[in-house]
Amino acid sequence: MWERIIKALNILLGKREVSEKNETEGIPESPSNENREIQDGFGRVISDNHSVHDKLGESEARERELLYQQIFSNLKPVVLPEVDQASSTPVIMQLLSGQIGLEKVAEAIDKFVKQIGIRSKMAANAGVDIEQKPLHVAIGTDILGQGDIIAQAIAKLYKIKGLIQQDNVYILDMQGLKKLDLRERNATVDKICAQAKGGVLLIQGFSNPKSKSGDPFIFQYIHGSGTSFSDTETEDLFVKLKANNITAVIEDDQDGIEKLIADSKILRKNIGISVLVEKLTIEQKSEYIVSLLKKKGFDVEPDALRKIRPLLVDLGRFETLASEKSILGDIVAAIVDKHLENIQDENDAELKSIKASSIPEKTVDLFPWAKTFENAKKAPLIKEGVTLDDLVGMEEPKRQFEEVRKTLELYRAMGADGKETRLHMQFVGDPGVGKTTFVHFVAQEYHAAGFIRENKVVYCTAKDLVASYVGHSALRTQDKIDEAKGGILFIDEIDALIIDKEDGGNFRKDVVTTLLAGMENDKDDLVVILSGYPDAMEKFLASNPGLASRVPIKIEFKNYSPEQLLEISLNHLKRQSKGMLSVSDEAKAKMLAVFNEAVKIPNFGNARFAEQFASNVITTHAVISKPLVDGSRNFVISADDVTDRTLNMIRPTKQQHRPIGFDTRKPHGIG
Repeated sequence: MWERIIKALNILLGKREVSEKNETEGIPESPSNENREIQDGFGRVISDNHSVHDKLGESEARERELLYQQIFSNLKPVVLPEVDQASSTPVIMQLLSGQIGLEKVAEAIDKFVKQIGIRSKMAANAGVDIEQKPLHVAIGTDILGQGDIIAQAIAKLYKIKGLIQQDNVYILDMQGLKKLDLRERNATVDKICAQAKGGVLLIQGFSNPKSKSGDPFIFQYIHGSGTSFSDTETEDLFVKLKANNITAVIEDDQDGIEKLIADSKILRKNIGISVLVEKLTIEQKSEYIVSLLKKKGFDVEPDALRKIRPLLVDLGRFETLASEKSILGDIVAAIVDKHLENIQDENDAELKSIKASSIPEKTVDLFPWAKTFENAKKAPLIKEGVTLDDLVGMEEPKRQFEEVRKTLELYRAMGADGKETRLHMQFVGDPGVGKTTFVHFVAQEYHAAGFIRENKVVYCTAKDLVASYVGHSALRTQDKIDEAKGGILFIDEIDALIIDKEDGGNFRKDVVTTLLAGMENDKDDLVVILSGYPDAMEKFLASNPGLASRVPIKIEFKNYSPEQLLEISLNHLKRQSKGMLSVSDEAKAKMLAVFNEAVKIPNFGNARFAEQFASNVITTHAVISKPLVDGSRNFVISADDVTDRTLNMIRPTKQQHRPIGFDTRKPHGIG
C-alpha cells in the first residue's frame, strides 16, 4: 500500500515514473540526474539521488505523505441527476433535487448565479460600470457530507454556465494545513492550486473545533512556532485561487461559518454568497438515515422505519451528542453493525434487509458511551438556581403537564414524534400565578424530549401584535412566529385579542388569522402557548372556530393561598438579602394576616404582590431598625417592620386604611 501512496505522490509532485524495484529501494532509475535538486510536497529541497525516505527517514516520510493526503485529495464523486438544460427548472434545483433539506440552498444559489449573469450583461451591453461578485461560496451545514454534495452541484452548475473550465472538485483540509510551518504551508498551497486549476476547491475546517472561544482558525494559534494564519496569508490564498481560476466553496458548521464571515474582512470581500443549510426536522433526519442505508445497499423494513423516529427523539436529550456533525452517519454505521450482529449466516436471504431488532429506541442502547452525556444532564433551571420543585403552589400545573408528557411518550413508543397530537397550549389563570415561569419549564422538557429544536421562549403580549395600520398587525405577528420557530411563542394578556363587535376588530382579526396559519403551517417547528384570565381565554377561543381545536392542551393555574403567599414572600426575602435576614415568628404572623386580607381583593397580584410585599418589609426594616447593643447591624425582621402599605396599593380607594406609623390627618410638613 505504501508503495502505491508514494507513487501517487510522486506523480502529483511532477516526478518521473520510477520502476517498482526502485520505488521500494528509493533509488532513482536514471543516474544521469543524480545531482538534480527537487522539492517535496512541503517545500523541502532534496536531491533526486536520495528518496524522501532517505532524506527524512522512512517513518517521517510516511507521516508527511499521509498528512499531505489528509490536506488535499480528490472529492469522491457523488451521483447527481442528469441535467436537462431545456427544462424550465433551474439547473441547480435539478442537481439538488431529492437532497433532503437543500431546497432553500438551491433557491439561493440559483438567484446568485442569475445575478452574476445580469451583472455581466449590464457591464457588456449597457456600458454600466458595475463590479462583478466573486464566485466563491460559503456553506454552513451541521450535517456531514452535505458540503460535498453542494460543492459538486456548484461545480457542475458553474461549468454549464461557463464560469469555470472543469467541474472537478478537490478538498483542502485547513486542520491538516495548520500542522505545517509557514514555508511548508505556502509550498503546499502552491501545489494544490496547480493541481486544482480551473476547478472547484472545497475548503473544510477553517474554524478550530477544539477552540474554547470559537474563534475561526485563521485567527488562532496554528503550530509550535506560535505564528497565526494572518490576513495577509488569507488574502494571498485568494490571490492564488484567482490566478489559477479556482472557485472556493468554504464549508463549516453553521456557527463556524457565520463567525468566519463576521470576523474576517478578507473573507467578506472574497465570498460571493454565504448560505446556511436549514436544520433538519426529525422527519427529515429519519429520511436522511434511510437514504444513507439505501446507498449502502440495504432495505429498511416498515417496522424498522417506525423505530428510527423515536430513536432520534431520544437523541434530542443528548444536546452535545446530537449537535455533532457526523451523528447521522454514526447512527447508520451503528445500525449496520447491529444488523450484522443479528445475521447468523452469511448466506442469509435477508442479509440486506434492516429489521426492527437492529434499531433500539434509546440512544444509550445504540451508543453505550452516551451514558456519560445522560448522567451529566442537570435538572432544568426555571430561574437562576431554582428548579421547578422549588416553586410554590405548582402541584396542579405539574400534574397536568405530566399527563401531557406521558401522552407524548406513548406517541414516541408507537414510532411517532408527537406531531400527531398538537403541542400548542393555553395557560389559564390570574396574574402572578407563575405562568411565565412555568413556560420555561415546558420549553426545557419539550426540548429534552426532542419535540422542539431549541430550548427557547419568545415572549410577547397580545398588545404587542396589534398595530394601528392596515396590514401591520399581520406583519408583526408573522415576525414573532418567525423569531420563535424551533421553540415556543408565548403570548400573554390574550384578552387584548378579543374581537370587539363595535369597532369591528379588523387589526385583531389579522393577528388571529396570521397566528392560525402559523400554528398550522409551522406545527412541526413551532409551539404556541396562549396565556390569560379564565374568562378572557374562554371568550377568545370562542371568537374563532379554529382556535379551540388548535390549542387543545389546557393548564390551569390557581390563585395562591395565604400560606403559600407567605412562603413565596419569605423565599424572596431570603434571596434578596442573600440569606442574611431572618424573620421573627411575630413578623411571620403579621405577614400572614396581611395575606389573609390580600386574597379577598380581586386581581391582587398573587406572587407579584408577595414579592413586592417582601421588598417593602426590607425597606421598612432598613429605615426603622436600630443597631444592637454591641453596635452591630440588626438582621432580624420584627413585627414593627411589617406594615400594610403594600396592601393599600391594591385596595379600592374607599377601603384603604391609614398606613401604620403615619398620620394622614394633615399634610406632612404643615404645622
